Amino acid sequence: MRGTLIIILILKMSTGFCQSDTNVVVNKNAKLKKIVFESQEVSVDEINEGRIARYADSINCYRRGELPYFLTEACFDYRRSFWPSFHSPISVRWSVLKQVKNKKALKRILNTNDPRLKRTCYTGKQDAYGIVVPDIEKSFFDLLKERYDQL
Repeated sequence: MRGTLIIILILKMSTGFCQSDTNVVVNKNAKLKKIVFESQEVSVDEINEGRIARYADSINCYRRGELPYFLTEACFDYRRSFWPSFHSPISVRWSVLKQVKNKKALKRILNTNDPRLKRTCYTGKQDAYGIVVPDIEKSFFDLLKERYDQL
């Protein structure tokens, strides 16, 4: 009880000191300015399209060296933040690859023969919720080759 009273007393004193600034001049006749914030509504789909476009750009701009990191993620399709809803899975990898237009970059990536591109996330079983992601049985290498053949 005594400790609580001391804390309250200290708080009262500190706020009293903070509010005792006499150098502040307030013009009581001044009009208040209204601050208006305008914002356009941005949908999750638009945000995801931008994120997917950045992934596609990293493939389109590939010359040589280290592969874009996401290409080595076998389970990239399970990034549920890209899905329209939890029960509507999409192939995020294919969504990215559909936006890739640089056939030479795809060929350079395929020619790296990086074994990480050939890994799959497919286990042969459905997940606990029965959700099946399209093309999950394919590796990134398979999808890259498919896109290369399309172009």
